[in-house]
Amino acid sequence: MLTSEDESYEAVRRLAAGVALDQALDVTDPESWIGLDFGVRELAWQRPELFHSNASLSGRRLSWDADASLPTVTWRHRPDDAELALALCHPDGRIREAALDHTEERPALLALVVIRCADWAGPVRERARVLLSETPPHRLAAHAALTLRIGRRPRAASPKSC
Repeated sequence: MLTSEDESYEAVRRLAAGVALDQALDVTDPESWIGLDFGVRELAWQRPELFHSNASLSGRRLSWDADASLPTVTWRHRPDDAELALALCHPDGRIREAALDHTEERPALLALVVIRCADWAGPVRERARVLLSETPPHRLAAHAALTLRIGRRPRAASPKSC
């Protein structure tokens, strides 16, 4: 269980260093997943060097011209679970959405798919909900407590508001 921001941040640092998901945090505790979501978003702004993801945005990001192309996300190699966990919590919704496409057949990441079902970004939220609807019920049961917590989170709310 992650009981403080420091523990959440440490879990993020371990994942960024490539530590396996089940060694970086208590994967059975809903608070750990919620803390991870919060920790990634906070540390992505404070310590961006921790997030050397193989996901990159392309396109003209800062141009607001009508003809500006929308950024896309590409992956240089198939991401592992630790890297996907960080991407699923990333502050940029395009990275969260792209990461969802790699979660099928990865039950270790199902908790983060549940969290993304309450995402403030519509495309992320809708993609997560489709994935969750396709998940076998026996896999969902393990995340009932997290689902109830996330269900109380208003859209666009801070992960700490759960």
